[in-house]
Amino acid sequence: FQDVRCRQVRRRQICPGAACCPRLAPPAAAAAPVTKLDGPLHHVKFEIHGKVQGVFFRKHTEREARRLGLVGYVLNTEHGTVLGEACGPAPHLEEFKRWLRTKGSPKSRIDKAVFTDEGPSTDCPFADFTISK
Repeated sequence: FQDVRCRQVRRRQICPGAACCPRLAPPAAAAAPVTKLDGPLHHVKFEIHGKVQGVFFRKHTEREARRLGLVGYVLNTEHGTVLGEACGPAPHLEEFKRWLRTKGSPKSRIDKAVFTDEGPSTDCPFADFTISK
């Protein structure tokens, strides 16, 4: 118990601490890594053309990549496309490529998806999937 005043407990009573006041709880531990890349890795670079800026395309791409356990990045380009790179198991990358070609964010319109530099990779320089600016 902590002898502090809180909004939950009346004056002159003892606050039970974190059970009563979330602000007194110890800080949460750092989040665990999104994925552990085991087994053979593959990588792919991509550029998506169409209405892909201003429609939360990067946010949805990050969410889908993390759902699939991929690492890499995504960013907007000056000429209105979205560019990125992803690393992970080959089956997950294939599903991610299919998602980039056909779905994207709800308000996006994908005219063309270009995939380059595809293939096996000995290591992956990314620790997470991030949105770059």
